[in-house]
Amino acid sequence: MSAPCRRWFTLRYLRSVPCRRFRVRSATRSKERAPVINVADRIETAPTLERLVKATNDVLGAVGVLVTRVTNTRQIVLANSGIALPATLASWQPLSHSICQHAVAMDFPLAIDDTITHPLLQGNSAFSDLRVAAYLGAPVHDRRGKATGAICALEVRQRRWTQENIDTIRQAAAVADRLIQRA
Repeated sequence: MSAPCRRWFTLRYLRSVPCRRFRVRSATRSKERAPVINVADRIETAPTLERLVKATNDVLGAVGVLVTRVTNTRQIVLANSGIALPATLASWQPLSHSICQHAVAMDFPLAIDDTITHPLLQGNSAFSDLRVAAYLGAPVHDRRGKATGAICALEVRQRRWTQENIDTIRQAAAVADRLIQRA
């Protein structure tokens, strides 16, 4: 059992459970949709945060992907693809609406299949106001290596995140790290 897998399951269920390997289902649901040839190339070639979230969203097939910066009082949206946020919450949200704050605080990927019942999110307004029902995020770091934000995928229905999805968001976070550190 590898350590990252144990950490992921410890976080997912808020208790230690044996790591189980899940069968990864194809991201394509119909034969009409063209499969993604190389996920790494698609994400690695994104020169801006906007293109990165678009490419990540295309690969994950999520409702939306965001890159955020988390401060002591709010979460600032740096890039958004796919999800229409209410006008009052489009550029920033109070921490009462932030799930990314937990990925930043823990400094490793966070996968939540059901935000409605997850104990970590009790009292969080992300579902009631934004209709976020599933979350997958990974921290984004500044030049000093400190987690200051996250790249996250959001769903409006519960979703079982696969290991392939988690690897994709980690890859996107590494690219976001480089883009933010260059700026």
